[in-house]
Amino acid sequence: MPRKTGVIISASGRRSFSPDQQRRLDAVLNVRYHARLRPVGPAEFIRLAGPAQVLALTRRPLRDFGQELVDALHRLESVAVYSTGWEWLDVARLARRGVAVSFLPDYSTTTVAEHTIGCILALSRRIHLGNDRARGLVPADTSVRGWELKGRRLGIIGFGRIGRAVAERAIGFGLEVVFHDPRRRRCRSARSVTRDSLLRTSDVVVLAAPQQRGALPLIDETALSLMRPDACLVNTARASLVDDRAVVAALAARRLRGYAVDDTRPIYNRHRLEPGRVLQTGHTAWYSDEAIRRGTESWVRNIVALARGRPRNLVRPA
Repeated sequence: MPRKTGVIISASGRRSFSPDQQRRLDAVLNVRYHARLRPVGPAEFIRLAGPAQVLALTRRPLRDFGQELVDALHRLESVAVYSTGWEWLDVARLARRGVAVSFLPDYSTTTVAEHTIGCILALSRRIHLGNDRARGLVPADTSVRGWELKGRRLGIIGFGRIGRAVAERAIGFGLEVVFHDPRRRRCRSARSVTRDSLLRTSDVVVLAAPQQRGALPLIDETALSLMRPDACLVNTARASLVDDRAVVAALAARRLRGYAVDDTRPIYNRHRLEPGRVLQTGHTAWYSDEAIRRGTESWVRNIVALARGRPRNLVRPA
């Protein structure tokens, strides 16, 4: 049986893979590798991906895989994404086309959970502000006084793999953990509560929920109005889960103590806010040596499985 045509678009092209991984990919596909570090336009993406029966890509070359692109790729049979979230793909339209989509469900769970704890510590102890003061980026008399985590309440919205991993680590710091997730009700070390109760009573609120394509933000002006004025919000999921304007207004009015977000959009630079109120980590929550090794290997296995007609880690559209 002739091998299918595979197109792989990643930051480093063929060099994204070890020699062994390259051999495994080349054994099942006629692979065309493309290196793209930055996003490309629709026309360029269609040119690159057009020949693909099996398409594999990271988030770097493409911000949104919508209807225009889906309909333009006439040969497409399957897609393997280097991503845990899939809201950036029109999976419903891909499913109607009969295109299978595989993803990476757990390659970065530990890394993102540890990053989330780091953000909580940074906000509570004002570590990022202390760094700025030591470097002379803020006035020398800027207060960097923090507060302890022990005995405080952490509320986690979304209690899948990452939410549970955050809870496990938070308990070690003496935090009481509550969570809200419509799909999960039980956990030995944390208590399920309503969303409103979580927002009203938590000292730190963590977002660990998936983003649904086209959905409104989970945290808007109404949700923020329920939170305590001395509470912090930590978003290491998707930036679009939070209404930027509403959170900035809450920070400016001192109705929210701090906001940590793993995104590149310059929230802090665009608004006059008191130093230290915002911590941005530039979409690096997933970025560790271990996560990259796990992710790349799982991605290769997904691609090979699609090529062989025995897919794994499939997205199940609602």
